[in-house]
Amino acid sequence: GVERGELITAGIYRYSRNPQYTGLGVVLLGAAVVARSGLALLVVAAYAVAIRVWLMVEEEHLSAAFGAEYDEYRRRTARFLG
Repeated sequence: GVERGELITAGIYRYSRNPQYTGLGVVLLGAAVVARSGLALLVVAAYAVAIRVWLMVEEEHLSAAFGAEYDEYRRRTARFLG
């Protein structure tokens, strides 16, 4: 986790900066709907809030690590679905 590596912008990352979080959110929401569970919907809402907070930290880190390259990627690619 110390080495920066490279910024991946191809494949699914062309359409979403965070496809893993989007996918998990859709799965959680689907499970809550299928289960008809209000409690599960609250878990989905808590997940959504937690992810929004986490992404603020993560994007600050990526911007510092990759600079203008990441800022351009962020400008042209939706956070969740685009």
